[in-house]
Amino acid sequence: QPALLERFAALDDNDIIASIKSWQTHRDPVLSILCNRLINRELFRIRIGEDPFGSERLAEMKEKAAGKFGIGKKEAQYLVSTGEVSNNTYSYQEEKIKILYRGGEMKDIADASDFLDVGIISKVVKKYYLCYPKDLETGGPG
Repeated sequence: QPALLERFAALDDNDIIASIKSWQTHRDPVLSILCNRLINRELFRIRIGEDPFGSERLAEMKEKAAGKFGIGKKEAQYLVSTGEVSNNTYSYQEEKIKILYRGGEMKDIADASDFLDVGIISKVVKKYYLCYPKDLETGGPG
């Protein structure tokens, strides 16, 4: 709907911050917790590891969140999450990086350099994360 899209596009930072400030006292406990933490800059901890975080660890953190904030385990899932992130330096199958030579010739960066090994620079690095409120920590890493 064009009218709705126009109203959404008219929102600015001040509108968003005012809403977040208002929601700090909202009756929805998760919305209230998230808005309070954002306004007070109490951001979440993100642990990154080589292996996926176990379901026991995730359940433990959700249980801690439920107890600390006086919410149910269902609501705690919005405060504790896990997943994976990946990154690759260069994907020669997608948009290529090209080097322009003085004569006007263009070459793919992998073909233009003897120092770059496409296998190394195009390797996908995958890591796993666990995200939760910092004050749920028990002192040990991970």
